[in-house]
Amino acid sequence: MDGSCLSLIVPISRDASNQYVSKLIHTYQSITNVEVIFVAHKSRNVDPFRLVVNDAWQDVYEAHVIGAKKATRTCMLFLDLNQHITVPTLQQFLQPLMDNSADVVLNNMDYEFQKKHRHIPSTIFPQITNAFIHRSDLKIDQIIFVPYGLSKKTIDTIGIDTLSNPVEAHVKLVQQGYVLSHQLPIRNIFQLQNQVWDRKDDRRRIDNYLRAYTQRYPPNSRSRFSDGERRLDVLDAVIQGYEPTIRKNDHANPLSQLSIIIPAQNEQARMKAVIDECMRLAPLEIIVVVNGSNDQTAVHAYDAGATVIQFPEKLGLDTGRAIGAHFATGEILLFVDGDFVISMEDLQPFVEAVERGVDVAVNDLNASLKQHWPLHLVTACKYAINLACDRADLGVGSTVAVPHALSRKSIEKVGVQSLANPVLAYVKLLVTNCVVENVHHVEVDKINRFRPHTHYANQKGSLAPTTSVIVGDHLEAMIYLGNLQKKGEKKNGL
Repeated sequence: MDGSCLSLIVPISRDASNQYVSKLIHTYQSITNVEVIFVAHKSRNVDPFRLVVNDAWQDVYEAHVIGAKKATRTCMLFLDLNQHITVPTLQQFLQPLMDNSADVVLNNMDYEFQKKHRHIPSTIFPQITNAFIHRSDLKIDQIIFVPYGLSKKTIDTIGIDTLSNPVEAHVKLVQQGYVLSHQLPIRNIFQLQNQVWDRKDDRRRIDNYLRAYTQRYPPNSRSRFSDGERRLDVLDAVIQGYEPTIRKNDHANPLSQLSIIIPAQNEQARMKAVIDECMRLAPLEIIVVVNGSNDQTAVHAYDAGATVIQFPEKLGLDTGRAIGAHFATGEILLFVDGDFVISMEDLQPFVEAVERGVDVAVNDLNASLKQHWPLHLVTACKYAINLACDRADLGVGSTVAVPHALSRKSIEKVGVQSLANPVLAYVKLLVTNCVVENVHHVEVDKINRFRPHTHYANQKGSLAPTTSVIVGDHLEAMIYLGNLQKKGEKKNGL
């Protein structure tokens, strides 16, 4: 193999085995004219190859920056000392870079992505990040996984120092339109699920992702993801005093502190059954926010005992929740949907949790973490949010799914407007020290009414409309978290 255009960059830690160093040198000495750069600490001596001495780097990505600044060739390959790749495999891996058909070559990590094992940040965050940058085809492939190769021209363009946060570098490469190749898997000696990361390692990796989001996206960005046609202008008008059509029902229990909020659109077939189960909780009020309906949903809701707030226009996803919460008068707010029936026995645990002091009682859907490999994108996003908030114990707990219940004081902390983006509201609730618990499991995926126009993608390779909204909500919430981190305002140890 002719290595005259190639620089190999290999970090060597203080405790690296001399045996590994010797083996790597032996493996690659047959590559003609290759430039090998060991980024080592002062105590290392690995002649006859070039040695870069520097004792300041804290992780391998800082070492990559040091090595890249010393490299003189047109192509760079970043290796782990533990990876001894045969020269023919190395040549095949680098071929797209060497023949200029790609600007970047990534390790194809499908063997890890598809494997049945516990879900960890090292797979979850690459998956959702590639979705955020509209490259789900890459699955979890990113330059965080060595080996990876880049042309020197590409590195110079994005900035060598960007490599110190490989997530930002990866996002930048995609956003600037560089061609990424990931055709070949290079299996690591170690397996991701067998690595033992301590909490500090996980936190550092997650913080790299949050920093990347804030560096590459402005606040409130949704990166072309759908906003669910949310009528935030109507929500703002209501909060400022606009009064929609309201038919108040007197079927109230004055001894209760429970308000139940139900957004509904064209749900006349299910409305009475949904409300009947809610009535079994003997609430203070049931508020049905009817919007964009052309059937008798409002009539059925009122006849079943609910107060009806009616809008002729569609309010979009989740806006009805926020408007219902604005008009609610109880100290406990329970949110359900109008398109499927949940029994009183399954609703009661959420109410009881808030009664005993929980601020945010969410549906426990953690069984999905043990049933699906790889995770569905929405599930991965929910899990990533809890990891980013240092609440791995919540798993995929979220206010995206119903039923869930909130205390009035928690809503007052974050503002009723936040409820229009349930993920952003959830994050704000977490970082303001609200008590959040997975309370009870309700299998909503099986009972939710299926709508092909929202649950199927419009075209191959795109996301289903509902999925697009939820992913956009999570991106917006991640950027919010990243900006808190940047300002040093994050709480709960974040």
